[in-house]
Amino acid sequence: MTESNTKHTGENEFSQPPAELLSRIQLLQTVRKLKTLTGIPVYEKAHIEIIKQDPPNLYPIALYALNKTLERIRSTQAKLASFGWDVFNLNCAVSFTPRELGSKIVISPPIVEWSESDRVPLVVDGLHRILLAFLEKKQINCIYIEGVDPSLVPISFPVSWDQIKIIENPPSDPVERRILRPGINIYSPEVSTRYRDFSPLGSLGRRPME
Repeated sequence: MTESNTKHTGENEFSQPPAELLSRIQLLQTVRKLKTLTGIPVYEKAHIEIIKQDPPNLYPIALYALNKTLERIRSTQAKLASFGWDVFNLNCAVSFTPRELGSKIVISPPIVEWSESDRVPLVVDGLHRILLAFLEKKQINCIYIEGVDPSLVPISFPVSWDQIKIIENPPSDPVERRILRPGINIYSPEVSTRYRDFSPLGSLGRRPME
């Protein structure tokens, strides 16, 4: 396929082609302003940077991933590649509108937090992209954060990649979704104080009563 044909094919996929929405600096400023679902600032005093990570060195906080989401990321990666974007190598926030959806999508690097209580880096957003990078043995750019208030540690314990099951639908049993920390009641409104609102970054991740 010639370069011109490749570009034409990519253009047909989007009613709005991929473009930078937030620069690196703007993205980091946006992350610093993020809050929990109850309005508590999470990263106001944290150290935040975008760095390349080796997925085997990171720790998920969920026990499952959805096959359809992995396939969607593979498809998105192929479509964005024709415009020079790599979902594993983002340094900014990118927006685009797939012609088939008709609504804008925003994609940013996954978010990894250093957990003082666990002494490991936790994957708090972008699990599927990091899992795909893990499966493909690739490094991936992540928003890496240190210095988060320990009282806002995620509700789940870290797990290893070999504990994750790739399935078609989310498990109905909460026990199969994550390993909860002691004293956490998943159905209590109080857990909303632990959930980060990543929607300004384009996240479609979990909400308290998924």
